[in-house]
Amino acid sequence: MRVSFFIQGKKVQNVGLRAKIMLLINSVKLVGFAENVPAGSAVSIEVWGSRESLLNFYQTMEKQKPKDSILTPPFFDDEKMPSSRKEMRSLMHFQLEQMDKFIGVGKELRKEISEMGKQMKQGFRAVVTAIQQ
Repeated sequence: MRVSFFIQGKKVQNVGLRAKIMLLINSVKLVGFAENVPAGSAVSIEVWGSRESLLNFYQTMEKQKPKDSILTPPFFDDEKMPSSRKEMRSLMHFQLEQMDKFIGVGKELRKEISEMGKQMKQGFRAVVTAIQQ
């Protein structure tokens, strides 16, 4: 079984968090990884083990997370543990690529929404001007 979640916050990258997570994963005899999300404000965590051990790991992470950060809710699935380091690296690379694409789409949507807001503001001004005349 696998659990996936993110730690999000302003200071979760370049502070040694991934190393701490990996030490915890190894200390409780689980298998997994922690990777920075390209946007810079989150760390992605995936860990394999029994449901009980994964719940305990998540609860420990909740207690040990950096100040002013949040953990996303855990997502459990029956994904099998990668059988080799190469397979794990491939999985990590694929997931980071997908996350990067998702972030890119989000940025484009933000631009489109901003443009729509500007257009609506201009439209409202035109309506107000027409009413005042």
